[in-house]
Amino acid sequence: MAEVPELSDLPMDISENDEEFYANDLPSTMKVNKYSHCHEIRYTCLSKIKLDIRKPEKSLHSFKKVLVLATVVEKLKGEFNNQHFFYDNDLLSPVQENITFRAIKDEEAAITRFRYSKTSEHVIRDLNRKSLKLEGNDSIVASFLAGENLDQELKINVDTYLEGKPNKEKLPVTLSIASRKLYFCCAAEGTTNRVLCLTKVDDIKGKVDDDLSPFIFYYRKVDNQHNTFESAEFPGYYISTSQTGGEKLQMKPENDHVFRREFTMTPRLV
Repeated sequence: MAEVPELSDLPMDISENDEEFYANDLPSTMKVNKYSHCHEIRYTCLSKIKLDIRKPEKSLHSFKKVLVLATVVEKLKGEFNNQHFFYDNDLLSPVQENITFRAIKDEEAAITRFRYSKTSEHVIRDLNRKSLKLEGNDSIVASFLAGENLDQELKINVDTYLEGKPNKEKLPVTLSIASRKLYFCCAAEGTTNRVLCLTKVDDIKGKVDDDLSPFIFYYRKVDNQHNTFESAEFPGYYISTSQTGGEKLQMKPENDHVFRREFTMTPRLV
């Protein structure tokens, strides 16, 4: 006679998931989809969602910006195809604004043509060894001096200047009688004649450019012993002496062969 087993002795293959428990006993065609209830819940939720579409509120100013931007984009399409460029005016609305400005005037220090460098004292004689001496108050003559007459020989102050565009062959200088402030000056007499005169100047360093130019002479070496003095105011004219003694110093052109324009300079220790 068969015995009925106790309930506790039966094997219980129970899963915590009820669907899996019952699914094991169902035919394959009747398997339960464990996610089906999720789809049903999702569908139910979506069915309850109502679309509420509202038209965005935009100001007239924003609408104008959109139009400007659309215009620029369309213009760019055509401009780049034609290899052209757009300008700032294409991006700006035609609004005129008053622009205020303040004019600033820059004043630069004037650059002078000649700049003072230094002063030295010399004895100057012409090619024939004639000395320079003062005659009256406004004339310089070249004479042969000897013995006691050598005391009449002039001592000449030579002020050296630097030029903006220096020339190695020509050095700008001024010539004056030492301790008298009488300066050699080249001036025009008539339309073609140039004369050498003495002019008193209290402060030669205060003169610049055009005011200083008549007093400037270009010192140029001819050889190891001799040099010339060419006028800066009248280029081509030189301080010159005659062949005979006792004649005034004059300004003569370069093509003059009667007067001599070579001089010697002997520095003096002061």
